[in-house]
Amino acid sequence: MSSDNKSPINIMAWKKAPASAPQPLQERPPAGHVSPEPRKSASVNHMLHQARRRKLNLPLLEVLGISFAVHLAGLLILGGLTIYKMTQQPEPEFEAPPPPEQSTPPPEISVKLAKPSAAPPMKMTVQNLSQLNLPQLDMDIPVIAERVTFGQGRGDGLGFGKGGVAPSLNIKIDSFGTTEELPYAWKGTVYLFESIHNLRSDGKWYDATEHKRRQGKKLYNYAFNIPMRDFTEGFPGISKQFEWFAIDFETEFYWPPELAGDYEFRLESDDGSILMMDGKDVINNDGMHAMQAKEGRVTIHEGKRTFRLAYFQGPAKNLGLILQYRRVGEGAWKVFDIQDYLRYQK
Repeated sequence: MSSDNKSPINIMAWKKAPASAPQPLQERPPAGHVSPEPRKSASVNHMLHQARRRKLNLPLLEVLGISFAVHLAGLLILGGLTIYKMTQQPEPEFEAPPPPEQSTPPPEISVKLAKPSAAPPMKMTVQNLSQLNLPQLDMDIPVIAERVTFGQGRGDGLGFGKGGVAPSLNIKIDSFGTTEELPYAWKGTVYLFESIHNLRSDGKWYDATEHKRRQGKKLYNYAFNIPMRDFTEGFPGISKQFEWFAIDFETEFYWPPELAGDYEFRLESDDGSILMMDGKDVINNDGMHAMQAKEGRVTIHEGKRTFRLAYFQGPAKNLGLILQYRRVGEGAWKVFDIQDYLRYQK
């Protein structure tokens, strides 16, 4: 560089300064002259100059634009998936409740009772009953029971088949009987008449009596203990007739050898009645009469025994029927109850 009086040149400033066209020399305005405002073209050029100095970073803009687009696309996709899952979510399935447990019935148990060994007959001594003071009992008891209910079954359920041994029951039917069938019980047929005065006349049974009507349903009973009473109810399930009727009962069961022997029977009735065993009369209490009793004696052997008890009722309205027995030599009478012999049936 020359060392003249000229100031040194700033190379960096020169390089940065843009090239500009040489400005024409302007004449100095005369004194008192007011200069006009600078032209607008110079201001515009200045702004262009500043814009060129501040060039935008295009790669950065591209990155920002791409990132914005990617994020926007991701948000759209995520929102679309969320909406799709909400619309496509399956409906909840409801399971049916389990069925109630059914209780299994207990298994059936077959019980075979051994035949009881022969036991010697028991004797009982009874004191004079007249010395006992017993209270009087007044009871209203229905005459006819159409049905009877008891705890044990009947038929094969009691072991009445081959080899079975029937236990003793405790069925009380304080009437002529029930239409419910009972094993080994008295089985009665009901006959209705316009009038009847005897069960048997001149050796002929009432079967020959005219105008009789035989009923289809049967009556069943194990014992007869019907004291004298009014009878106005008829036979429920059979007939409403309460007078001029007869009932013919029959039964057959096994009489054990340990109970064979001589027996006395006592038959009390209103009106007439007849008791037979194995086709022979034991007691004839026939005819129209008030409550009265007759006795008879018979020897009962081991084996199948057939009993028949016929009874009739004349005009209304009192009736009664009681059948009792005892061993010869015993003092007390007791009701003849077939249930006492069910245990011996084969």
